[in-house]
Amino acid sequence: MGVTNPKAVAITSTLPVVEMRAGKPLGRLVLGMDPFPTWISAVVGNLSPLPVLFWFPGVCDRYCTTQRLPWMRRFLDRLYARTRRRHTALFVRLRDMALVDWSSSPSR
Repeated sequence: MGVTNPKAVAITSTLPVVEMRAGKPLGRLVLGMDPFPTWISAVVGNLSPLPVLFWFPGVCDRYCTTQRLPWMRRFLDRLYARTRRRHTALFVRLRDMALVDWSSSPSR
């Protein structure tokens, strides 16, 4: 069970440091793939970790909330409090500009 060319491009594009910067040249120059399949494989590989990255923090937080890991709960509480404190000060200063930027952006 070998790795096919699109899988190799997708796996390379998943890696955090090199991402699509290495996946596309790998597909085009090393593996000799056509541009469109190379691009599709690189994009799919680059986006594939997103569901895990969005899902994992919530699962970790729910697990720690049940007091199975009290030290992790304390760490996350401090982290969230610090993030809220730092974000709130910045948001209060920039909220009007952010609202203008958000509402003036084109819908398409």
